[in-house]
Amino acid sequence: RAFDAPTREECTAERPRSNTPIAAMTLLNDPTFVEAARVFAERILRHGGKSDRDRLDHAYRLAVSRPPDETERQLMARLFTLAGKEFKANPAAARELV
Repeated sequence: RAFDAPTREECTAERPRSNTPIAAMTLLNDPTFVEAARVFAERILRHGGKSDRDRLDHAYRLAVSRPPDETERQLMARLFTLAGKEFKANPAAARELV
């Protein structure tokens, strides 16, 4: 069984939670998930507004059907700043994602 997934021999209404680091790394590096994240970001840039705050609010509404609270907004703003610095320092890595 992969990542604690149930077998398909019987119905499972709720899948058990799996916290294995291997599963997380596999999913994060899977081309399907990278492409989904890229398209999600593209959608936010096109339709989310002009400011980072508007885009963050739009992203949250799309992802979790609500605006971010102030703590989430601050954490995401910090992440955005750190990721921006990282990609500016390593443009090749940024191009790989685009």
